[in-house]
Amino acid sequence: SKLPFIFSVACVNGAFDDGDCFAEAWLRKENGGAVMFLGSTINQPWAPPMRGQDYFNDILIGGYNYDDHPGQNGINTNEQRTFIGSIVINGFALMLNESNTSSDVETIQTWCIFGDPSLQVRTAAPAPLSLSNEEIVAGTPFTTTITSNGSPVVGAMVCISQNDKYYSAITDANGEVSIEHDFQDGQALLVVTAFNTETIYEQKPVGSGDGPHVVVDRYEVNHLVEGVEDEVEYKEEFYLDVSAKNIGNQPAVDVQSLLSSQDEYIEIIDNDYFYGTIDTAQLVDGPQAFFLKALDGTPDQHVVTCTVTFSDTSNAQWNSDITITVNAPDLQNDGLTINDDAQGDGDGVIDPGETADFDIPLYNQGHAASEAGKATLTTNSPYLTIQTDSIAVPILYVQDTMICSYSVVASADAPEGEKAELYYTAQCGAYSCTDTFEINIGGKAVFLMQNGTFEVTDAYFYDSGGKDGNYGTSENFTMTFLPADRATVKVVFHSFSTVANYDKLYIYDGPDDSYPQVPGSPFSSDENPGEIEATNSEGALTFKFRSNPIIGGTGWEADIYTTGVSEIAADNNRIIKEFSLLPNFPNPFNPQTTIRYQLAEKAPVQVNIYNLLGQKVRQLFHGTQNRGLHQIVWNGKDQAGHTLSSGIYIVQVQAGQNTARQKILLVK
Repeated sequence: SKLPFIFSVACVNGAFDDGDCFAEAWLRKENGGAVMFLGSTINQPWAPPMRGQDYFNDILIGGYNYDDHPGQNGINTNEQRTFIGSIVINGFALMLNESNTSSDVETIQTWCIFGDPSLQVRTAAPAPLSLSNEEIVAGTPFTTTITSNGSPVVGAMVCISQNDKYYSAITDANGEVSIEHDFQDGQALLVVTAFNTETIYEQKPVGSGDGPHVVVDRYEVNHLVEGVEDEVEYKEEFYLDVSAKNIGNQPAVDVQSLLSSQDEYIEIIDNDYFYGTIDTAQLVDGPQAFFLKALDGTPDQHVVTCTVTFSDTSNAQWNSDITITVNAPDLQNDGLTINDDAQGDGDGVIDPGETADFDIPLYNQGHAASEAGKATLTTNSPYLTIQTDSIAVPILYVQDTMICSYSVVASADAPEGEKAELYYTAQCGAYSCTDTFEINIGGKAVFLMQNGTFEVTDAYFYDSGGKDGNYGTSENFTMTFLPADRATVKVVFHSFSTVANYDKLYIYDGPDDSYPQVPGSPFSSDENPGEIEATNSEGALTFKFRSNPIIGGTGWEADIYTTGVSEIAADNNRIIKEFSLLPNFPNPFNPQTTIRYQLAEKAPVQVNIYNLLGQKVRQLFHGTQNRGLHQIVWNGKDQAGHTLSSGIYIVQVQAGQNTARQKILLVK
């Protein structure tokens, strides 16, 4: 069952001196309970415990930098603690370091832990643990390697006990541990714990220690071609080099080994190896001991477990487990975007009678390159015609992205606001990505909170969860809306709800977050921003949203549209106080983007594009320009007219003695 650990910022929840308090009642609740409750015996003051709960969470998540969060105050931390007592005591220390008034001291003195302070908490679903060896032998140190999903677990606590004798150790950087003990024949308890992993709690037989005992001492993947150590790729054939060691007190004669596995994603081609006689404490290498193949269709980062069974002429058998991580493609898409700039009105919505490109970014987030394949888009809507429903997908290497672009025509007689479903499938060999998208034909565009700069005429504006979903944890988005053609941006919030004091929406009256915030910003809890209209010369509004790392929230629903005529469109010779490079739009972009900058006075100007190596790939302008707003469209090509590859580029605008740069992202 899942039980919470509770830091209670409240009055007398821990007043235990007169019957059961709230904390005790919670912990003792039948079919309920908690693993820890931090409760106060007094009526707590306001500020000190609020500081305390902040620091408890800062420590639990591995630190927090308050400098990155305007409007928040606190001591920056960069370390993690995961045991209850350590979280609380270190939180108290940070509280007192920030403020040590009598109220702070009294808060600490009366805030009590109900539960076991030595308990290590979990902040995620527990991952599985694997042990290379689980056999305990009398007179021989217990040695094993702890892994989780194929990776060594650092800092795991391993304890073996028998008849009230306890021996323990902590795993090193390789996940290895060796424990001396004086156990006799019988049973011993093996316990393994680590942060955010399952707990191993098992009775194990203790071998007599008389006679031979052969175990795997070490192993490694032997690639036919160069590869990652101890990891293989799907469809790869490879050898396992396995070294055996006799930890018993007598020689093991004519040692034979067999490799087996119940895993459906591995084929064992050669499963036996002869080690010969292994003397006591002797280590014998087994080069190319076994030959295997990782099968096509193996999930990315799948961990294969194999068992090596050793035997000798005495017919005794000893088992050791080994694990292998398999790398494979993992195809994902980044949603559907409607691009109607070329053949429509550019509002991001396909209208009746309109033709638009439906763009779906496909990317490989796995750890191995995919095969080439194809991506298809289909629909059952009678009002949509997909002119080319299948496109070729090249080999996608790790972290590669391509844009699957489909030309779609909406029937002229489609009802306004008609819903249509589209079905997307990308298939590259045995690996695929499928998704279903629902769109409206006609009606308003929809924007979800994200990073980027967008032009708007009339749209819905939601948090990242959309109309019916919640926003996520640890969000950090900055989104700018620019007006389309001689207008200013206005937003009307119909509902607004975020986690109070932690999740905040900052709204800036301008095209970036260097402009002043609107009155009331930042907004949190149920502080509805209401109606906000841009008053800056660009007619733009910028939204910045930050959320906490623990829980998401409801978010907001709003209409965002343009109204009136912006000052910049009415008079490009308005007074500009300083030179600035404005956000380009769109960003990311494909195939072109608009670069905008403003000059406070007439000046010689150069506009250049650079790659991340600092090489100039394109000069867009070199000449003299007057005061005002200027914009240049870049088509993603270099000076020779060749289309550049996807990636990050730097736009640099130099005007007289002033220079400004910003990153832009070209995607294909």
